[in-house]
Amino acid sequence: MITNERQYLITQAQAAKFRDALAAAPTEGLPPKALKAMRDGAQSQLAELEEQIAEYEALRAGKIFSIKADSITGIGDALVKARIIRKLTHKALAERMDLAEQQIQRYEATRYAGVSIERLQAVWYLLAAASAGVFLHAGIKFPWFVFFQKDSGLRPADPPWNMRAAMVLFAALCIGIGVMPGP
Repeated sequence: MITNERQYLITQAQAAKFRDALAAAPTEGLPPKALKAMRDGAQSQLAELEEQIAEYEALRAGKIFSIKADSITGIGDALVKARIIRKLTHKALAERMDLAEQQIQRYEATRYAGVSIERLQAVWYLLAAASAGVFLHAGIKFPWFVFFQKDSGLRPADPPWNMRAAMVLFAALCIGIGVMPGP
């Protein structure tokens, strides 16, 4: 992942070298399988570099609006991407956080692996509070409207015969599994 302008320029130069190497690749003197393996390896590396360049350019241009971290280990990449989207340099972010620029660079080099557990716990508590809010919303509001709200008088139409047949079939299946849970 490209994290700053310097890395962006280096990656562009490396991609250009791979393009030149592919254009000037030898076609004779080696076995065909070796030539194919060399060409495939260079093309794979070039594709990876071009993907990183495209991602950095999209982040920098503001074309990416949401960032997703698939796990706790992905939080570091998400933080780096958020900084790039905001068009903040390491220095600007360090000033906002009242840290040294080198500290931000170290955090990003390790994808924030060195961040204290207290900071991660704070994030966890915020996420836990959000899930508790969902529980309270669904766990309190739903029973209130079901049992204590004034009846609006709306009644649904009876379901068609095929829906009733499916409900009877699955109800019988659930009772059967409950009575005989073994294999």
